[in-house]
Amino acid sequence: MYRNYLIIAFRNLKKNRLHAYINIFGLAMGFVVAILSILYIKNELGFEKWIPDQEQIYRVYRQEQTQTEGGWVYSPSPLATTLAREIPGVKEATKLYLEDEVLFTKEKDAFYLKNVAFVDSAFFKIFPFHFKAGNIGTALNEPNSIVISERVAKLFFGEANPIGETLKYDGDVAYRIKGVLPGNLGNTFLKHDVYLSIDKKVPDDWLANRVTTYIKKEKQANIEHIAQQTDELLFPIMQKEMLAYNLPYESKADVPKWKYQALADIHLYSEGIAGFEASQGAVRKLFLFGVITFIVLLIASINYINLATAKGTRRAKEVGMRKVTGAQKHQLIGQFLTESVLQSIIALIIAVALSEILLPVFNQISNRNLTFLDSHLVTVIFPLLALSVLIGLAAGIYPAFILSQFNPLKALKGNILGTSGGQFFRKALVVTQFSMTVILIIILFFVHKQINFMQAQELGFDNEQVLSIEINRGDSWKKAERLRNNFEEIDGVQSMAFSNNLPGKKNTQYGIEIVGKTVRSSPDVLFTSEDFVQTLGLELKEGRLLSSEYSTDEQQAYVVNEKFVSAYQIENPIGQEMKFMSDDKYGRIVGVIKDFHFTGLEDQINPLVMSAKTNLDSYAYAVFKIRSADISRTVEAIQKEWATIEPDHPVRYAFLDETFAAQYQENENFRRIIIYATTLTIFIAMLGLFGLSSFMAEQRTKEIGVRKVLGASVPNLVVLLVKDFLLLVFLAGIIAVPFAHALVQKWLEDFAYTTTINSLPFVLAIMSALALAILTVGYQAIKVSAGNPVKALKME
Repeated sequence: MYRNYLIIAFRNLKKNRLHAYINIFGLAMGFVVAILSILYIKNELGFEKWIPDQEQIYRVYRQEQTQTEGGWVYSPSPLATTLAREIPGVKEATKLYLEDEVLFTKEKDAFYLKNVAFVDSAFFKIFPFHFKAGNIGTALNEPNSIVISERVAKLFFGEANPIGETLKYDGDVAYRIKGVLPGNLGNTFLKHDVYLSIDKKVPDDWLANRVTTYIKKEKQANIEHIAQQTDELLFPIMQKEMLAYNLPYESKADVPKWKYQALADIHLYSEGIAGFEASQGAVRKLFLFGVITFIVLLIASINYINLATAKGTRRAKEVGMRKVTGAQKHQLIGQFLTESVLQSIIALIIAVALSEILLPVFNQISNRNLTFLDSHLVTVIFPLLALSVLIGLAAGIYPAFILSQFNPLKALKGNILGTSGGQFFRKALVVTQFSMTVILIIILFFVHKQINFMQAQELGFDNEQVLSIEINRGDSWKKAERLRNNFEEIDGVQSMAFSNNLPGKKNTQYGIEIVGKTVRSSPDVLFTSEDFVQTLGLELKEGRLLSSEYSTDEQQAYVVNEKFVSAYQIENPIGQEMKFMSDDKYGRIVGVIKDFHFTGLEDQINPLVMSAKTNLDSYAYAVFKIRSADISRTVEAIQKEWATIEPDHPVRYAFLDETFAAQYQENENFRRIIIYATTLTIFIAMLGLFGLSSFMAEQRTKEIGVRKVLGASVPNLVVLLVKDFLLLVFLAGIIAVPFAHALVQKWLEDFAYTTTINSLPFVLAIMSALALAILTVGYQAIKVSAGNPVKALKME
């Protein structure tokens, strides 16, 4: 019996090719989106799941007194050992210090490695990476030990065993290799090329927040209790340190609070927690991604069900014939359900094949490295297989149960045109489908609008034709004056300056004291040479800039931004006395510059202090403003001059506008995903509307023939056929607006500065949907209206 169902099902697929292609291809596109999205979402939700007892591991971050949420990931170096020693519920604690890019050498081989981490011996007890070579238990027990990734091992040693060999850090200090990590570490944000023993790299200073601290608690320990104990433990310690600077805390309320963030939450739930390694994902973006996936799959499913039910009513004569020849009701039901489920499963099979083909493209767009194998294909496909069967059953229910009850004589006469309930059901599905489509179009408009808003916003400084070079802090500083003088003499260099940081990167914060003010939060701090403001085109609002003409300007003069003045409520900033907590003497604010976006438009502008240093060892970057006449020749001259000063250290340079553009790459990728998803959704919706309008036009062929005979014109008939669909699409647009508004508003919460939510994108989205409906339905309407009425009347 089931074999017969399948034979007839394939026969009907062959007989109704166009209908089958539309149905199967539309649903397959929805399944493709679902498969790729599930792989992506599983990947994002799976960070750190590979770590044993990962639910017991937490990252420590500090929260200033003025903050109600968020905080700063950096903590004092002694914190880890103090927590492990003094708090009973803490089983292990470790600290991690990061450096962005460092030169490593082996004889004549020299490579700059990114993501360099200094850690203590407890690190691999908390994060038990699988070692490809070496002993994880003793890897970093000795000073000057190093663990490298498989990529770094091949870079320096090829296929040879690197254990016991040495690499020189920054071309100077030798570190012995004690372990090699595998190439694929799985889902983790701890993907560092190199782990070095921290030793004395970071001084044990309670007032210097430079490391990230992680703990592993005992299973029975309560993390809230540990957080409370941490605050109680650190208050007397911090009070003692502050007393050394004659700046005691007045009460516990003035001390930063110490918070604990679960390891599993770091990747997605670190919004507002600032720092180099604060966050890599965004849960709101993932939520919106999931909503889009649901919308696309829902539209594809509705499209499939709608077309299947519409097609079912055209088979009334077939049902009548089969009932007359003895077919039982359960046989008819089984036949229709088999055909519907079969098409749905075929769509899933096609989707799996297409997903495998499209996965590399999706990886490039999403900046991920997803594979079916890593994501456990079975856990993705089985739920979708169950869903495809459910969709098939839902699509087959109407023809299976409704048509099987028709009077066979009426069915054979063709008097069955579909029940009013069936027509209402299909209209409801069309409204739902286009509501989802309009929502996606609105989201696309606002994603596009927000990204364009960010790219068009004035940053507050000139980043065009600004070149930065990373400079070393080793022997090169013995040649500091030569470095400065030689660079300034290069033709094409308009101006140059030095700084410890650059716009586009996370800034460092220092504790400060302002005379006559209670300071409850730390500002961003930028150490610069005197020409930094001019080189970046920053605008001076009040006072003067730092200058070597004033002997007191080094460490005793400060330039602040407008946000600093307002945040600390300084009425007359010029001459205001202040100092860093680590300094002995007070200095004065000598100038105020206009606010500028140091880290980009996704973050609020923070209070900023700029201080001059004559000692170039305080700086990490040389910054050049290059004349536009001959940029390439000037860059070549800078590279050549660097080679004469630092022949063993390859030059590392970047243009500032490119550095800033890289910040927005994730948003650009998200925009591309939205564009593709919306385009696919529109295509599926138009495909469904094309099939449904074809069915509706066919049902009204005789009516159209009568109207033409009675004198109706083709335009009148086209309007007659199109208007019902336009009303449904317009209603769908009205329904979509409040839902789209809520989703857009939620997504924009990720940004510190946002575009306005005005009515134009909503109107354009509804108009776009109406235009698509006119285009799709109009073709069918013109085709039927222009037909010969005599042939239409003969259809009876």
